[in-house]
Amino acid sequence: ENFVTVLVREIRQSGGFHFQSSLRSAKDYLHIQDAVDMLLKIAVNGKQQVYNVASGINTSNADLVTLFSKHTAFSVTVKENAPDVIFPEISVKRIRTEFDFCPKNIEEYIPTLLKKNNDV
Repeated sequence: ENFVTVLVREIRQSGGFHFQSSLRSAKDYLHIQDAVDMLLKIAVNGKQQVYNVASGINTSNADLVTLFSKHTAFSVTVKENAPDVIFPEISVKRIRTEFDFCPKNIEEYIPTLLKKNNDV
Protein backbone atom coordinates (compact mmCIF):
# COMPACT_ATOMS: atom_id res chain seq x y z
CA GLU A 1 0.00 0.00 0.00
CA ASN A 2 1.40 3.39 -0.92
CA PHE A 3 0.65 6.97 0.06
CA VAL A 4 -1.55 7.76 -2.94
CA THR A 5 -3.60 4.58 -2.38
CA VAL A 6 -4.14 5.57 1.26
CA LEU A 7 -5.07 9.10 0.17
CA VAL A 8 -7.68 7.80 -2.27
CA ARG A 9 -9.10 5.30 0.24
CA GLU A 10 -9.44 7.95 2.96
CA ILE A 11 -11.07 10.44 0.60
CA ARG A 12 -13.60 7.77 -0.42
CA GLN A 13 -14.27 6.46 3.08
CA SER A 14 -14.33 9.65 5.11
CA GLY A 15 -14.56 12.48 2.60
CA GLY A 16 -11.28 13.91 3.80
CA PHE A 17 -7.60 13.36 4.42
CA HIS A 18 -5.37 14.20 7.37
CA PHE A 19 -1.76 14.85 6.37
CA GLN A 20 0.95 13.89 8.84
CA SER A 21 3.50 15.99 6.94
CA SER A 22 3.20 19.58 5.75
CA LEU A 23 1.55 20.59 2.51
CA ARG A 24 5.05 21.65 1.35
CA SER A 25 6.26 18.06 1.66
CA ALA A 26 7.10 16.59 -1.73
CA LYS A 27 8.27 13.42 -3.40
CA ASP A 28 8.48 11.73 -6.78
CA TYR A 29 5.47 9.71 -7.95
CA LEU A 30 5.72 7.27 -10.86
CA HIS A 31 2.87 5.27 -12.38
CA ILE A 32 3.46 1.54 -11.98
CA GLN A 33 3.06 0.91 -15.72
CA ASP A 34 5.74 3.49 -16.49
CA ALA A 35 8.04 1.75 -14.00
CA VAL A 36 7.37 -1.73 -15.44
CA ASP A 37 7.83 -0.57 -19.03
CA MET A 38 11.11 1.16 -18.18
CA LEU A 39 12.46 -1.80 -16.22
CA LEU A 40 11.74 -4.11 -19.16
CA LYS A 41 13.55 -1.76 -21.54
CA ILE A 42 16.51 -1.56 -19.19
CA ALA A 43 16.62 -5.34 -18.80
CA VAL A 44 16.64 -5.93 -22.57
CA ASN A 45 18.51 -2.91 -23.93
CA GLY A 46 20.23 -1.20 -21.01
CA LYS A 47 23.82 -0.14 -21.63
CA GLN A 48 24.61 0.97 -18.07
CA GLN A 49 24.63 -0.91 -14.78
CA VAL A 50 22.70 1.69 -12.76
CA TYR A 51 19.56 3.66 -13.66
CA ASN A 52 17.22 5.88 -11.67
CA VAL A 53 13.65 4.87 -12.47
CA ALA A 54 11.42 7.74 -11.39
CA SER A 55 9.35 10.53 -12.91
CA GLY A 56 12.06 13.09 -12.16
CA ILE A 57 9.44 15.53 -10.81
CA ASN A 58 8.56 16.07 -7.17
CA THR A 59 4.89 16.62 -6.39
CA SER A 60 3.99 18.36 -3.13
CA ASN A 61 1.10 17.47 -0.87
CA ALA A 62 -0.42 20.84 -1.80
CA ASP A 63 -0.18 19.85 -5.48
CA LEU A 64 -1.91 16.55 -4.70
CA VAL A 65 -4.75 18.39 -2.96
CA THR A 66 -5.15 20.71 -5.96
CA LEU A 67 -5.05 17.86 -8.47
CA PHE A 68 -7.46 15.58 -6.58
CA SER A 69 -9.81 18.53 -5.93
CA LYS A 70 -10.34 18.84 -9.68
CA HIS A 71 -12.04 15.43 -9.62
CA THR A 72 -13.67 15.07 -6.21
CA ALA A 73 -14.57 17.15 -3.17
CA PHE A 74 -12.85 16.40 0.13
CA SER A 75 -11.66 18.13 3.27
CA VAL A 76 -8.01 18.50 4.24
CA THR A 77 -6.42 18.77 7.64
CA VAL A 78 -2.74 18.85 8.51
CA LYS A 79 -1.12 17.67 11.72
CA GLU A 80 -0.13 20.58 13.94
CA ASN A 81 3.56 21.41 13.47
CA ALA A 82 3.72 18.87 10.66
CA PRO A 83 7.25 18.49 9.34
CA ASP A 84 8.37 19.34 5.83
CA VAL A 85 9.45 16.06 4.24
CA ILE A 86 10.95 16.99 0.91
CA PHE A 87 12.77 14.30 -1.01
CA PRO A 88 15.62 15.32 -3.30
CA GLU A 89 14.66 15.45 -6.96
CA ILE A 90 15.74 12.29 -8.78
CA SER A 91 17.71 12.70 -11.97
CA VAL A 92 16.25 10.70 -14.83
CA LYS A 93 18.57 12.18 -17.45
CA ARG A 94 20.05 8.78 -18.27
CA ILE A 95 16.72 7.07 -19.01
CA ARG A 96 15.39 10.13 -20.86
CA THR A 97 18.48 10.20 -23.08
CA GLU A 98 18.96 6.47 -23.59
CA PHE A 99 15.31 5.41 -23.83
CA ASP A 100 13.43 8.65 -24.62
CA PHE A 101 11.58 8.13 -21.32
CA CYS A 102 8.53 10.35 -20.88
CA PRO A 103 6.45 9.20 -17.89
CA LYS A 104 2.82 10.05 -17.32
CA ASN A 105 2.20 13.13 -15.22
CA ILE A 106 0.43 12.24 -11.97
CA GLU A 107 -2.50 14.40 -13.07
CA GLU A 108 -3.12 12.01 -15.98
CA TYR A 109 -3.87 9.02 -13.80
CA ILE A 110 -5.78 10.58 -10.89
CA PRO A 111 -9.21 10.03 -12.56
CA THR A 112 -8.35 6.35 -13.05
CA LEU A 113 -7.16 6.00 -9.44
CA LEU A 114 -10.38 7.52 -8.15
CA LYS A 115 -12.52 5.35 -10.42
CA LYS A 116 -10.65 2.10 -9.58
CA ASN A 117 -10.80 2.85 -5.88
CA ASN A 118 -14.41 4.01 -5.87
CA ASP A 119 -15.55 1.00 -3.86
CA VAL A 120 -12.54 0.79 -1.53
